[in-house]
Amino acid sequence: MRVVQDTHVDNSTPRVLYSDGSLLNSGTLEVSQAFGVVDLTQDNPLTVQGRTDGHASSAKAELMGLLAAVLSAPPEQDIVVKLDNQYVVEQYSRLVKNRRDTLPRKRFRSTYAGIWAVLCQVVESRPGGVEVVWIKGHSDVHGNELADQAAKVAAQSGSVPWMVDLTQQTDITTFAHCYGGIVEIDLRQLLKQQSTIRHHQAWTSQRRVKRAIPDIDDVEWNSTLAYVHDRHAVFTFYSNSKDSHQRTHHIKKLHGMLPTLNSMQARKPNLYPTCVCRRCELEKEDNDHVWKCPSAAETTTEIWKEAMGKINEWGVQATNSYNAARKREYKRAVDRGRQVPRPVPIHWWPPSDADHVRGFSSIGGARAVHSDSPALDRDEKPMWNVSDLLRGITPLSMLTEWSAVFRTPMSIAKTVLHKFVGYLEAQASELIWKPRCSATIAWEQSQGISAKDKTSKYTGPRGDWSQGYGYITHDGFSTIVAQSQVLDRTATGGWCTEEFGL
Repeated sequence: MRVVQDTHVDNSTPRVLYSDGSLLNSGTLEVSQAFGVVDLTQDNPLTVQGRTDGHASSAKAELMGLLAAVLSAPPEQDIVVKLDNQYVVEQYSRLVKNRRDTLPRKRFRSTYAGIWAVLCQVVESRPGGVEVVWIKGHSDVHGNELADQAAKVAAQSGSVPWMVDLTQQTDITTFAHCYGGIVEIDLRQLLKQQSTIRHHQAWTSQRRVKRAIPDIDDVEWNSTLAYVHDRHAVFTFYSNSKDSHQRTHHIKKLHGMLPTLNSMQARKPNLYPTCVCRRCELEKEDNDHVWKCPSAAETTTEIWKEAMGKINEWGVQATNSYNAARKREYKRAVDRGRQVPRPVPIHWWPPSDADHVRGFSSIGGARAVHSDSPALDRDEKPMWNVSDLLRGITPLSMLTEWSAVFRTPMSIAKTVLHKFVGYLEAQASELIWKPRCSATIAWEQSQGISAKDKTSKYTGPRGDWSQGYGYITHDGFSTIVAQSQVLDRTATGGWCTEEFGL
């Protein structure tokens, strides 16, 4: 960096510096972020590059590149820094150029607030002016391409990361720390993330979740949650009475918490002396038996065959949408002056029956349902069963196999599988669960069990929850809702603040 600082100062025209950042292996333990700065005004291009650490994001890499560009130029030199991250350019205008007009709330809660404060201090202390300009990335701008290459080389190197001394600014005197590191994002956002992780950890550790969802990591959650929210966007806050009841049903079905007779017997053994299924009159009814009941076998086969008959229709629709999206992307790229290859249309080839069998062979019981006759499963102990699909769970392993069978991009297979499982889930609720409820209500009426009896308070001993969805206590009974114990980490390595003594 000293090489650039020692160059000749010429303010007849501002010196142009190109800066770029690189973020590699995001979301993994091998994440690396770096930056590169290039000065093309000299006879030989001068380059400054380096790595950084902390909260990883492309904005952090670009911001560090901007800071390095300002520090590398001679203090008396007017400079123009060109980079391809519009967010950083906008933040520079707000948090550096117009910092005095920005509310303290915006300054202190911004991501990387400390680095922005240091950059502002550096810019205000140098005699030369600084202007930051956005340019279009990957558009054959020579300086930008060189900066991008320098950043990628630095990201793959093992050089010591650059550290920013936050004591070099006077605007922010206190920083929050978490587990030994400075909190570089909005503190409220981090607290929300921490709460979300804790709730998720508590949820995954519950027995009922482990029993109802055997492999949480093998679930395609975007599709699965779409069924839970009845295909409404999660963050639209759309709701009404009907939607609320449907969402409740979907959540209970996903977690194996439907009010089956075994759980009703555990709640009120005085009303339910037995939990035998009221359709088949053969086996005890629990959340697994509901979908595997012999009386529902014919209905399950009909639903399955109807869904299989719609796959070609869904495949054609998904393929057409995929091709149209690629055409739009190509047109946008051409309009921006980029040279990109013309997309080759994808064709949908109707799978044969053998292809279908190969695609769902990882699902237990699927071969038997498909052939409407007893058939051995491919795997001795399959992770998923047809009953899981009827509950609205979309397995990732099934998505992988379908993509290979259809010989299409993963996004097309995902759309088809989403519609397939969604159809099974909706039809199973209408043709299996609701008839089951009607049969159970008819039996309750014959036994003189009224709605008031079911909702009245019961103070007697509870039944056995070993096959229900509650936690088993030392006495053999359980409350319906169990408190999840989450390790409190605030005592060791938790939150603290550090005064820099400024």
